[in-house]
Parts: sequence; C-alpha cells; structure tokens
Amino acid sequence: MEKFVLYIKQGKGIGALFLLATAVLVTMIMAISLRNSYSEVKPEIMLVANEFLPLTVKDGKVVYPVDIYKKIDIDLGQQGKPEDLFSVVLDTRVEAKAPAMNELGIFITKDVVYLSSPNQIKRIQFRDGEFTKENFPEIVDGAVGTVSAIVVLVLLVFFFITYLVKAGFIVLFMALILKFLKRKELVSTSALMRMSAVTVAGVELLVFAADLMFNSATVGMVRFAFAFVLVLIGTLKFLLPDNK
Repeated sequence: MEKFVLYIKQGKGIGALFLLATAVLVTMIMAISLRNSYSEVKPEIMLVANEFLPLTVKDGKVVYPVDIYKKIDIDLGQQGKPEDLFSVVLDTRVEAKAPAMNELGIFITKDVVYLSSPNQIKRIQFRDGEFTKENFPEIVDGAVGTVSAIVVLVLLVFFFITYLVKAGFIVLFMALILKFLKRKELVSTSALMRMSAVTVAGVELLVFAADLMFNSATVGMVRFAFAFVLVLIGTLKFLLPDNK
C-alpha cells in the first residue's frame, strides 16, 4: 500500500498507462468472444451460402446464375415473429433493386449487394470473381478478419478515450470538492489524476469481469459513480497530509 500511495503522490504522468492497459485487456477479451461467436455461427453461414453458390461475377455483374430468384428466411428470435426474420435473397433478374427499409437481411441483385438493417441500407458493389463452395469459406474468413481488425482498433480507441474522460471528470469533481473544503492546495492535480486513472482502470476491469461471469451489463454511470466514491475515499484517506 505504501508503494501505491508513493506512486500516486510522486509518480510521473497522469496514469494513462493504466487506462491503456485496461482498454487493451477489455478489447482483447471482446475480440476473443467475437471470434468464438463467429466460429459457432460459421457452419450455419456456410449452410445458407451453399444454397446460393456457385456465383460468378464479371465486370461488376452476376453472370451466373442468371434470371434466378432464391430466398431463405432465418428466424433470429426462434419465435416466428416477422421482425425477427433475417432474409438472404438472390435475385439476378433485376439490377440495383433496394429492399424496403423495414426488411432485414442481405439482398443480392444482378450488380449490387444490399445489407439492410432496421435503420439503414448499405450498398456494396460486387468484386469480380468466382465464388464456389470450396473457396467461399476462405473468402468469408478473410472478410471477417479484416472487419474484426477494424472493430478491435475502434474498440481500443473508444475504451481508452472513455476511461480517460471518466478519469478527467472525476478529477474535476474532486478539485471542486477540495476547493469547497479549502484543501485544494494540499493535493496536486497530477496526484488526483493518477489516483483517478488507477481507480477507473481497476473498477472497469472488475466490473467487466463480473459482467462476464454473471452475464449482465453494468451501465457506465454506475461504474463512474463507483470509481468516484473510491477516489473520494482514497483522497481523503491517503493524499491529504493530516490523514496519514
């Protein structure tokens, strides 16, 4: 404990390394979870894909099969509700026919693929190639790998910034409290920041681990409040000179 208090009082920097390490750990755990989820659903993806393969694209258009319509509805909710149906549609009779906004699924026309969600429809142009039952798994793995790398990078930056903002707000509130108590000059801002950063990192890791074990999701404000209370206690107990 003495080494911890000494680091808080005399350490260098704002404790960002703790926040970055926490962001990396949380991101890695989520990445592993996403990869495991993909491994579980991949066989089902292949079963659905096999119904539409082979598919040949040349000059940005489907040249095989031509003038064909196929549709598979996947019940995501397993309860037969229309809003839970995810449709996979192959329609090479038409070009660039967008689905309705309330349709959920993948819609493949002669020259465009549409990814439709409840709030948006994303249009993707074909790339030339021959998609068969043999090479499609490798193509999907490559696409998922690329998307996963982007998602992991975005999550890492998001978590780090979120933790840094939380620590910053806690320091701001603590500075106001110490100013109200007329004790602000007794605690440096850098010490408060290190105390806040270490506390936020610890709380985020503990709560994240607890959420995984109990299959829950603790809201951010609860984690923020918990970290703030711990920083308040730590400041009053360890940082103020007359509370040694």
